[in-house]
Amino acid sequence: MPLALAGGIVAARETNLEGFGLVVQQLSLLARDTLDRANLSRSERVYVVQSIMALDGDHVWGNALERLNDGEFAANCPACRTRLCVVVGDEAFCCVEDWVRNTEAPRSKIVPNSPEKLTDPGRAIYTLCTASGDLELGKWICQTFGTTTCPNCTHTLDVASAIAASAYPH
Repeated sequence: MPLALAGGIVAARETNLEGFGLVVQQLSLLARDTLDRANLSRSERVYVVQSIMALDGDHVWGNALERLNDGEFAANCPACRTRLCVVVGDEAFCCVEDWVRNTEAPRSKIVPNSPEKLTDPGRAIYTLCTASGDLELGKWICQTFGTTTCPNCTHTLDVASAIAASAYPH
């Protein structure tokens, strides 16, 4: 989709948007219009919402949100710096090892946030994703913006912050 490409370009660290503010604003309006008017599949909706986040200046979720389509995010524990795998969907958990190849890998359950308690950017993403009535996608957003513990050091962590630390490190 051209909107996904535009969002990816805008969200890239290397992109200099000086002088393109009006174009970015128009692309954001086009993405919102597409979200409202098009009959999108779940994965297309995720890509358009990711583009909106990028076009609105959120470089973290403008890059990382597409991982919802796979149901798996990379993350970093802020306490022990262990690389984590965050899985959202029917099951929501965090693990240290490859959970597909090692089904016995230690896991920590994700406690989802409630839609009412989401703050931005989680609230904005939830609202955009559920506007079409896709409550399952909304559930995944609540998991992504929930809490868990690191299976390595048991530190309590904010899932979205751990994903952000991995997706767009400073």
